[in-house]
Amino acid sequence: MKDLGTVDTTYTVRFTRRSKHSAARVWRAITEPAEIEAWMDFPVTSADMRQGGHLCIDFSRTASGRPSADAQDGTGLDAIVVYAEPDRALALAWGPRPLPTGTGPERAIAGLRHARWEVIEWTIEPREDGSTYTLAHHGLAAPTMERESIAWGWHGFLDRLDGHLDGTFSAGRFAGMTDEAQRTLYEHELKTVYQRHLDTLLRR
Repeated sequence: MKDLGTVDTTYTVRFTRRSKHSAARVWRAITEPAEIEAWMDFPVTSADMRQGGHLCIDFSRTASGRPSADAQDGTGLDAIVVYAEPDRALALAWGPRPLPTGTGPERAIAGLRHARWEVIEWTIEPREDGSTYTLAHHGLAAPTMERESIAWGWHGFLDRLDGHLDGTFSAGRFAGMTDEAQRTLYEHELKTVYQRHLDTLLRR
């Protein structure tokens, strides 16, 4: 099982993973609609990945048509692209209030979190044998953090991303894994591990 990520007291969930693929390849996987659909397995309904653009994802159904516990009627994401530096960095944000005036890379995290926005921040660093990427989900409220779903969900999505890059995940399935085994791992076993993990971190 891969690392469980870190959860800090500012309510940020952060994962760092190494990939044998180049920074440019990872960048395409997290910014191009067909690529996002391939590993998230949810339809991308709009994608303008320039600063100020929007990324919209429909979470009410899967892109592959496979049943998923993650699919919920009437749910979706409409995120603003706060900044985008090809092959290096991407930040997406959404929330209940107007975007703070002058929001840009220099205040993307502090300004948006103050306005109760959530921010997803990707950073990619090249290496000789591939790249290292980090995903951080900032601005999570305390009640949200007491559930394992955010950390557990991102763990599963990043496993899918890695599998997509390696050619072992497609059409909502991991190669060599039955639907039943996949559900057992990601909807039961991993969820239970995160319940214990977060109980320890948040109640110590």
